[in-house]
Amino acid sequence: MNPLSPSLDDNSWHNLLAEAAAIFSDVTLSRGFQYYKQKRVQSYTELHERLVIALVSGTELYNVKLNPEAIASSRCECPIGSKCKHIAATLLQYVHQHGRPVASVVNAKSAADLSQLSHSSRIGPLEQLQEQAKQLAEQPMSEWHALFEQGMKLLPEARSVTNPQAVLAALARIKPALSSELEALFEVHAHLFALEKLLVASHQQWQTVSYYSSGYQSQETIPALTQAIAGQLNASSDIAAKPGPDIKQRLVDTLAYVRRQMLGEPGSARAFLNVYLLLWSTWLKPAVSGDSNRFLIELEQLQEAETTADAARSRLPGQLAKSWMHYYLAQDEKALAFLREANKASSIRPHDLMGFLQDLSLEEPDGPRMLRWLIALGDLLSTHRFRELPVYVAHWESVIEQDPEAEPAMWQTLVGMLPSSKAIYEEAMLARGKWQQWIDYQISMGEEPLSYRVAVLQPIEKNAPEALLPFYHQAVERYVLHKNRDGYKSAVKLLKRLAKLYKKLKQETRWEQFITAFSDRHSRLRALQEELRKGKLLE
Repeated sequence: MNPLSPSLDDNSWHNLLAEAAAIFSDVTLSRGFQYYKQKRVQSYTELHERLVIALVSGTELYNVKLNPEAIASSRCECPIGSKCKHIAATLLQYVHQHGRPVASVVNAKSAADLSQLSHSSRIGPLEQLQEQAKQLAEQPMSEWHALFEQGMKLLPEARSVTNPQAVLAALARIKPALSSELEALFEVHAHLFALEKLLVASHQQWQTVSYYSSGYQSQETIPALTQAIAGQLNASSDIAAKPGPDIKQRLVDTLAYVRRQMLGEPGSARAFLNVYLLLWSTWLKPAVSGDSNRFLIELEQLQEAETTADAARSRLPGQLAKSWMHYYLAQDEKALAFLREANKASSIRPHDLMGFLQDLSLEEPDGPRMLRWLIALGDLLSTHRFRELPVYVAHWESVIEQDPEAEPAMWQTLVGMLPSSKAIYEEAMLARGKWQQWIDYQISMGEEPLSYRVAVLQPIEKNAPEALLPFYHQAVERYVLHKNRDGYKSAVKLLKRLAKLYKKLKQETRWEQFITAFSDRHSRLRALQEELRKGKLLE
């Protein structure tokens, strides 16, 4: 003990224990104890009874100013600034210097909880939780979830984990008055907590019963819950606008929680994966604007998490997360490499890919980077049938509008995506007046003209009727080869269209020559001859 420092009498000691229990969480005291044991308090000086200065080694070297008589007023140069593990470590060094047991401070929180438990026996569980919740603004996110767990145990209405609305309603009853930023965090974390419990319960049911008997409720509830979280993240995206040190740390803690849940999601569940990606786009990316180092740190965190993760889990969440980090860093080839790897395992979905185009449409809707991604994603989308094809082509249209020279790349990409792009490829050709190209494609694919609605063919009949002649003629011959009544009826139906086309082209003589030769060539097919007469194509 420093002989110049005042003694720590019993009264001061008990006050110190009480304040430490009120200010620090168990997690912070535990981490502070680890720092103390590791001798990270590298410099320690007691200037007077209300000021101890120290230098503590953390991510960096942080200056700490400790007031043993008013710990709440102590300050640290770390991002948290107060009530942190560096101050806790310095406090433990102070206690050691004055000959008091360090373990008493480390266990101060637990001792205080036991004392509160005896008091809480005289009040209801709801009031007890509400009293504890008043400290949330001063506590880390881990303590928030610890309180949620207590709510699950003490409030009967919160015990039905398969009913998220009941859980959320119970947690809402213990929510204290908070700042707008902390209230947004409370709502998001309450929903995340409910989602975590629902996913665990659903997975346990799936393992013990069967997919068919236990999954129906979760299939509806989980998407609804993730959609609610998405709405909250979007509605409070301004939380990332110049956040203070406390909010910034809470965002980091929120990311760590979501990342852990995402990488450990059971089976093919993607709920936390969707939340993770949305968390980045709404809260985190704006908060780290201009700081590419944050994306590099996240890549390291993802890599570290993968080394300790269960080998049986899906690799898709990690692959998609890494792809997005490289995308944010403008390292497109690395981003696409992870997408191709995921696509080989057939675990990626078109929606996963379209998200990149959506983000690019906001950042660089018509530029060369969008063009590169459209071409690259076309190759990945070629193995999928998906409803977002019109949206995909709409991005192409936007690029071509600004750069007409990009149009050949679109046609080449759409051809490479066949057959999944068949419908949109045909639609694009018709929309751009590529009549002959459309007809050539139909003939090469052996398509039937009668399979198309009249409205589809009308623009070609109006603008390029001659292009339809070979399409119709070849189909007529195929129908006749069926050598049955249905085939003959189809042939006649199409021959009537041919008659109109020849008339439109003012080539009636050519039509007469054709239909005469056609009838003579198939004169032995009585049923065909009957259909021709019914159709008034023969006298």
